[in-house]
Amino acid sequence: MTMASLLHDIEEPETRGAVLRQLRDQVAPHIRERVVAAERSEALRPSARAGAATETETSLVLFDSQLLETWVAQLRQDMVRPGNLSLHYQPIVDAMSGALLGFEALLRWQTLCGEQVPPRQVFGIAAQAGLVQALDFWVLQEASIDTAMWVRTRPNLIINVNISGGLLGSSHCVNAVRDVLRGGGTAPHSLCIEVLEELILDQPTTDNILALRRLGVRLAIDDFGTGRSNLARVLELKFDSIKLDQSFFAGRALDEAAVDFLCSVVRMAHQRGATVIAEGVTNEFDAALAKQLGCDACQGVWFSEALAAEMAWPLVIQGGLLPRPRGEPRLMPISQALVPHWSGGQ
Repeated sequence: MTMASLLHDIEEPETRGAVLRQLRDQVAPHIRERVVAAERSEALRPSARAGAATETETSLVLFDSQLLETWVAQLRQDMVRPGNLSLHYQPIVDAMSGALLGFEALLRWQTLCGEQVPPRQVFGIAAQAGLVQALDFWVLQEASIDTAMWVRTRPNLIINVNISGGLLGSSHCVNAVRDVLRGGGTAPHSLCIEVLEELILDQPTTDNILALRRLGVRLAIDDFGTGRSNLARVLELKFDSIKLDQSFFAGRALDEAAVDFLCSVVRMAHQRGATVIAEGVTNEFDAALAKQLGCDACQGVWFSEALAAEMAWPLVIQGGLLPRPRGEPRLMPISQALVPHWSGGQ
């Protein structure tokens, strides 16, 4: 009997999830790694459902299909009831003082199997069932509710939210954002929508970006430096913030060209009144480099992991100053950013 046939007659997602956990725990060692990998990603790959040569492969392929069906059913339920779908908030802090400026809302989802599903994969699952824009709306609503509460204590706090290109390019994007803000009692300037840089090449998306700006919503270009757009186009659309991709930081060494590029981005952004945020700040050297480049703000695990809303709230009420990271970030000449940030262990 294949895994798929075993699951075929189980209608309740909770029961199916329990069976999946048992299967995962009891399969032979040489199969277990394949099953766990399937739970995390293979269900979303068309090639994984294209057929296979052996009974084991076929079982895994059918298992993936059933797993995807289970996940879709659970996702539908979790968007209408409190449970395993939630937002966590990673602090965005002033690069010089460490003062709290805002948060980025990050999607978290735990399946009935106990697996933590990455945000991009959650949207991949939602896409299989046509739920992407509904999930976008859920994220906006939840973030709006938390924002409305927090800004009563810290009026200048800004919450960054990621939404999909599907909603951002749709005809009802602006109305959806307006309805969420009204429903949550959130001022438009307290919400910042993050936009992937490749999306600004699409005209409907560009039109909505301009309309959202007229609505009073803030806008940030996300993961800048990895897509096909150019800085002139970003500045032309008058984004409030530019978030430098974490590949420039995250403990990595930079070559001279990368440093020159980042210096140019910061300088031109400031000339147009935009702020620059360094993403992926993981250690003291990243924090020091962000300062020396002139970045206005930082985000990364050096300051804080993403926090559940109830854990983020104390940061809001304590005055917004995050505890100082381990040790004072040590300044270094820009030229030293061209060598690895650590030695040994190679």
